[in-house]
Amino acid sequence: MMLVTLFLAYQLIKRIIKPIEILEKNLNQRTEENPKLIEPISNIGEIKSITSVLNNLFC
Repeated sequence: MMLVTLFLAYQLIKRIIKPIEILEKNLNQRTEENPKLIEPISNIGEIKSITSVLNNLFC
């Protein structure tokens, strides 16, 4: 039972962190020569807000 709980917790954490990892990858690809806007990558409200603020900050 403990292994199942640990596995489910791991999967949940992985699922939560995935949009943040994608956002980090997109930010690392941005350069002065490539100032494109970052596309929203998740329906999670906090991630959308962060993406919007970063787009406003960089433009």
